[in-house]
Amino acid sequence: MALSVGLLCFGATAAFADTTIRVNPKQGSDVVKAVQKKLDKAHKKATAKNKYIIKVKPGAYKLGGTLKLYSNTTLDLTGVKLKATKKTSNMIKVGDTPQDKKKGYAYKNISIVGGDIDNAGHSSTAIVIGHAKNVKLSGVAVHNSKNAHLVEVAGTNGFTADGCTFYDQVQTKKAKVATPEAIQIDILVKKHMKTYRSEVLPMKKIVVKNCTFRNVPRGVGSHTAVLNSPVSNVKIQNNTFTDCKSGAIQVLNYENCVIENNVINNSPRGIVSYTVNKKGVFLAKTLSKEGKVKTKVSSKYKKPKANQKIVIRGNTISLAGTDIYAEAENEGIFVGGFDFKKALKKNASTDAIPKGNYYASGITIVDNTITTIGHGIRLSDARNATITGNNIAFQSAGSKAGDFYGIQLTNASTNNVVTGNSIANPRTNGIFLLGNSSAARIDGNTIANAGKYGIGLQGSTATSIANNKVDKAKECGISVIKSSTAGAITGNTLLSTGSYGVYAKNNSKVRSCSGNTVVGANRPVFIQ
Repeated sequence: MALSVGLLCFGATAAFADTTIRVNPKQGSDVVKAVQKKLDKAHKKATAKNKYIIKVKPGAYKLGGTLKLYSNTTLDLTGVKLKATKKTSNMIKVGDTPQDKKKGYAYKNISIVGGDIDNAGHSSTAIVIGHAKNVKLSGVAVHNSKNAHLVEVAGTNGFTADGCTFYDQVQTKKAKVATPEAIQIDILVKKHMKTYRSEVLPMKKIVVKNCTFRNVPRGVGSHTAVLNSPVSNVKIQNNTFTDCKSGAIQVLNYENCVIENNVINNSPRGIVSYTVNKKGVFLAKTLSKEGKVKTKVSSKYKKPKANQKIVIRGNTISLAGTDIYAEAENEGIFVGGFDFKKALKKNASTDAIPKGNYYASGITIVDNTITTIGHGIRLSDARNATITGNNIAFQSAGSKAGDFYGIQLTNASTNNVVTGNSIANPRTNGIFLLGNSSAARIDGNTIANAGKYGIGLQGSTATSIANNKVDKAKECGISVIKSSTAGAITGNTLLSTGSYGVYAKNNSKVRSCSGNTVVGANRPVFIQ
C-alpha cells in the first residue's frame, strides 16, 4: 500500500492538493477490512482543504461487509469489480453502521468514482446515503439486487449521479416491501431508512444525468414523501431507460424539477409526477418524534403553490407492457394531484394525511415525442399547465382495448393551455377534457384518425378552440357535451369527421362558432 501526499506552493500562497492512498489487495480476496482501514484513516484526517482519495487497485474482489464513507473522501474504484458476499448488509454506506446517530447534513464532499458494484441478488440496498451534503457517483455500475434498491438516498443536500449504469434489479410479487426504484430519493423515516436517525431533512439539489437504466422496476424517483416538505431543485437529464416494469421516472412531492432529454424504451409508463399519494406519505411530526429532532414543518394541510415549476421537456418515450406495481393504465406522461375529501387512515405505509386538495400546478410539458399503446399525456387535478409542441403517436402492437386519449385533462384540471401538439391515431379522442376541467386555449393542434372525437369536452370548459386540424374522426371533429361550455370555436379544419364537424348537446353551450372548414361530415354543425 502506497501513500502519496501532494503540496504545491506558489510564492507565499499554499495550494492544498488531495491525499491519495492506494490499496493493493490480493486478486479475488475479500477487501472490506483493507479498504475500510484506509477509509477510517480518511475519516480521521481528511478536511475540506485536504481531501483523501482511497484508490483500490483494479481487479475483481469480494466484499463481505459494508464500506463506510465519511466526509471529504473519494472512493476510486476505477477498474474494480466488487461482489457482495454478505446478504444482510449494504455494500457501501455514508456514515456509521449499523446505526448512524448524526443529524443534519453531517457528511460532506463524498464521491464514488468508477467500479462495478454487484449486489449478488441480495435484498439489502447496495449503496445508501443519508444525512449528507455534496455526494457524487461518477461512472459507477450498480446491479443485481432482489427486492432492494440499487441506490437509496435521503436527507441529502446535493446528490449527483453522472454517467452511471443501473441494471438487473428484481422486485418480486411476494416482496414484503416495495422497492421499485433503482435510485430511490427517500425520506429519513425508520420505515424506509432504518439505519439512520429520523429527521425532516429535505432532499435538494439533485442531478441524475447521462445514466443508463435497464431491466429495473423503475429508474429514478420516489414513492415516499414528507407532507409539506418537497424535494426541490431536481434535474433528471439525458438518461436512457430500457425495459422498466413500471414508470421509468416517477416523482412524488417535487418542485423546481426539470425532466428533459431522456429516452425511455419499452416501459409501461414513461414519466409520472404526483403531489401526494394514497400511500408513502408521512407527517413531519412522525419523523420528528422518531429521531427526537425538532421541525418547523407543519403536519396540517397547506394550500399547494400556484407554480410548482415542473418542467417535462424534450423526452422520447416508447411504451410497452403492463405496470406491475401500480394499478395504472399505460401513459407517456402523467401529472396529478389528489383531492382528499377526508383524511387518510394511518397504516404501515402512510400517515393520516389531512383532507384537502393537493393539486398540481405550474406544469410545462413541451416538445416530447411519445409512442403509446395507451394514453399520451394526462393531467389529473392539475392547474396552470402548458402542453405544447408534443408529438404523440398510437401503435396497435401490444395495446389493449379501452378508451385511450392523446391528451386528457380530468378531475378538475383547470386553466390549462393545449397548443401546437400533433396526435396520430388516438384510440378514442385526440384531446379530451372531462370532470370539470378547463382550458384557456386548445389551439393549433393536429389530430389524425381519431377513434371517436378529434377534440371533446364532457362536463368541462374551453375558452378557445381555434385553428386546429382534425383529419378523420369516426364520430365527430369537435364535441361539446354534458353541460360543457365552449367559448369560440373558430378557424378549425375538420376533414372526414363522421357524423358531425362540430357537435354540441346535453345542456352544453357554444358562445360562437365561425370560420371553420368542414369537409366530409354528414352534418357540418349541430348545436342544440
